[in-house]
Order: sequence, then C-alpha cells, then structure tokens
Amino acid sequence: MGAIIFFYWLISALVSGLIGWLIGKSKGRGTAGFWFSFFFGVIGWIIVALLAPDYAKMGKIQCPFCKEWINPDALICPHCHQELVKRDAGSK
Repeated sequence: MGAIIFFYWLISALVSGLIGWLIGKSKGRGTAGFWFSFFFGVIGWIIVALLAPDYAKMGKIQCPFCKEWINPDALICPHCHQELVKRDAGSK
C-alpha cells in the first residue's frame, strides 16, 4: 500500500514539475520552474509565474542607451528610439 502512495506522489510531482517547467521556459527559467513546482505543486506554479524573466537566457541584449532588453537584431531601440550601432563579427 505504501508503494502505491509513493508512486502516486512521484507521478504527481513529476507532472507538476513538467507544468512548472513549461511556465518557466517561457521566461528563461525552465529548471527553476521544474524544481519549484516539483516540491511545492500549484504554489510553485504561482511562484514561477511571478518570477522576473531572465532575458539574457532568452537571447536578448541591453540597449546601451536606456538599458532596456531588446532583440539583438534591432536597428533602433523600441524604447528610447536611439539608432544602434552594429558590430562586425570580426571586430572586438
């Protein structure tokens, strides 16, 4: 009987962790989303949903003028409207 309860808990925790991973993945925090949800269940989902996105992991860069996170292919910052200078791949 104890084994059945353990496996039920394990499957529930894994499914909860998977849902948390999906929530966190959209914010660049998939691993944190999995573990918060694995251990805390629905409360973990709420915690992950309230976490600030990790823009660096999402491939964003900071505008050198206003420090907002932007798409690396942007030619003009959508926040401060400054023209961005593109670096060549060979220059440092």
